[in-house]
Amino acid sequence: MKMDIHATNFAMTPPLLRHVRSRVTDALAPARASVAGVMVRLRDLNGPKGGVDKRCRIAVWPSRRGSAAAVVNAVDRDLYTAVDAAAAKVREAVRRRRKRRRTLRREYAARRLERQAA
Repeated sequence: MKMDIHATNFAMTPPLLRHVRSRVTDALAPARASVAGVMVRLRDLNGPKGGVDKRCRIAVWPSRRGSAAAVVNAVDRDLYTAVDAAAAKVREAVRRRRKRRRTLRREYAARRLERQAA
């Protein structure tokens, strides 16, 4: 799984980079085989003014062709908290997509069996 991490309007520190890699890797661990790539964008929206303005955007591309990317955002006063929130959201989004795909596969298989039996 390729991971692309970029920061805008502030300098990326090594501890922050380790935190992002760790949280995103852990969040996507159950779906690692079905993920082709991850893009993480960190941004300070207001610059040095402060406030609730640190955004983390995570986009996950599945390894299957034709599947749409899952994109989540989280905004918080603290960038580490925003990364944690976005990682939790992306874990849930990927889990839902995988569950939906399994359900659809089962429904199609059941329909096929019904047609063959008729």
